[in-house]
Amino acid sequence: MTSRISDSIRVARAADAPAIAAVHVGAWRETYAGLVPAHVLSGLSVDRRTEAWGRIISKPEAFNSSAVFVAEREGAVVGFGCCGLQRAENLNAQGYDGEISAIYLLRSFQRCGLGLALMSAIGQELQRRGRKPMGSWREPEGLPILRETRRRHRWVQEGYSPEWCCLCRGSVRLA
Repeated sequence: MTSRISDSIRVARAADAPAIAAVHVGAWRETYAGLVPAHVLSGLSVDRRTEAWGRIISKPEAFNSSAVFVAEREGAVVGFGCCGLQRAENLNAQGYDGEISAIYLLRSFQRCGLGLALMSAIGQELQRRGRKPMGSWREPEGLPILRETRRRHRWVQEGYSPEWCCLCRGSVRLA
């Protein structure tokens, strides 16, 4: 896996964990306000997320063989995405053996191509690993951005369970 995917997307390094954690918490607070109880959002901890992302980046084999990518603008991490092996047994049994486990961008950097660039990097990584289909956590009601992105780029939703939607099998070009 090359470390620089494009001018704005690269493979995350352990030193990126604090910035990824700050984006993770910030994006949750921006995106889920009004959808998730306020006490949950205020209880999110950048320090705890930093520890978690540091472990994931440093020992990917212990976390579903995760690969983490960051989106940068002017040298600052403004988003990230993560993929790995499918965790849901029922989807794995259906042939969905790859998973998009996270994709977050700060609101001010959404709708400028970085999300698509992250999805492309994730798609390329899963294809490199021989993982053809992908699964993604299903977006909650009231949060249409993933649905809009799928529609705009003609990605398909092939499978479904209450927690998951399965994206991008066969006819979808991510790279």
